[in-house]
Amino acid sequence: MKSNVIYFEDERLLRSYDKIGDSIIKYIGDLDLTWEIEIAKKIYFVGLDSTNKFKDNYKSFIHWLIFSYKFSTGLPLIDSIYKFGSPNSSEKIALENLTNTYESLYKVYSIENDMLLIKDVFTGQKIYIWNSPLAKSVKKYNGIFGRILFVDNKNLLIPGYLVMSNSLLKDMERFINAEFKTYSKFHDDFSVHNFIKRNSLLIHRYFLRNEI
Repeated sequence: MKSNVIYFEDERLLRSYDKIGDSIIKYIGDLDLTWEIEIAKKIYFVGLDSTNKFKDNYKSFIHWLIFSYKFSTGLPLIDSIYKFGSPNSSEKIALENLTNTYESLYKVYSIENDMLLIKDVFTGQKIYIWNSPLAKSVKKYNGIFGRILFVDNKNLLIPGYLVMSNSLLKDMERFINAEFKTYSKFHDDFSVHNFIKRNSLLIHRYFLRNEI
């Protein structure tokens, strides 16, 4: 793999994905996706303060790159690895679990030692999250935009989630609902999560433009 594709810190982040990190690194290296990843970076950060935004939001970019950006295969990276890569049996299971996750917007309801109680603002579902580092840094009523994976009888936030103030959470909720209202006039799948899946970049860039 060329060193200018994935740097050490990036590789460490990629390898942190449960049981599939090595498969991601191998797949990227075998296909030499240098050019496609550079294009993805430009799409994600275009028109923004590239120095600070890139530094502060690279984890969320990697998250979007893996789950949402469509490569030349016509599929997101994680789906391509699942279909065309060569994962072992345990990696295959992990990949399948991850492909079934979805992004949503959550509000932090309470913080209990190493646990967070969060609520999906669109469905009202309340979920306990096992995430010690985040439990020490977020505040009650903060917002989180990300994916949740159920593994080893625990709900975990997948790396690359976005954390925001309560004010920005409310702004994002209004923005998503307004965009979804327009979207639903022209599409039959009236699920807000389907809308988010198809428009992940729109929501990520709203956050990037409005974060303080």
